[in-house]
Amino acid sequence: DVYNTAFAVSKNGYLINSYDKVHLVPMLDEPAFLTAGNAVPEAFNLTNGIKATQIICYDLRFPELLRYPARKDAEIAFYVAQWPQARVSHWIALLKARAIENDMFVIGCNACGDDGQTEYAGHSIVINPNGEIVAQLEGKPDHISCNIDLDEVTTQRENIPVFKNLRPHLYK
Repeated sequence: DVYNTAFAVSKNGYLINSYDKVHLVPMLDEPAFLTAGNAVPEAFNLTNGIKATQIICYDLRFPELLRYPARKDAEIAFYVAQWPQARVSHWIALLKARAIENDMFVIGCNACGDDGQTEYAGHSIVINPNGEIVAQLEGKPDHISCNIDLDEVTTQRENIPVFKNLRPHLYK
């Protein structure tokens, strides 16, 4: 089987997490070439003890996936993608929504350029728990370096206690 897998590696070179993409893109015939993962993303500790999680591309359209690691105290969600320019507004809106609804930082890393069939949007981005853009790139290769204050996660989760107010027995 072939999976689309995201790996997190510590600064010392050790594998600290892997995640297999759960939702394959039918419009790109991914199910013909890839096997879907069968587990939700987990919260894991970065080298400095910060809890994070990682999710892949099309999985962004499924908010249920981030809820579990967010409830397990993940403070940062990393999304890696090859999101097309044609839907860059979806990329930004969905990343903001995931940050807001889970009171956490969301960092989206997206491909840019053209592979002959698709123009990728770029627009890698850092979004705070209030849905505000901390840093963002445009549609060309570059990198982001910025400071984030993880106390914003704690403050947001105290001020808007969505996890304390969940009522899963009512959800269908």
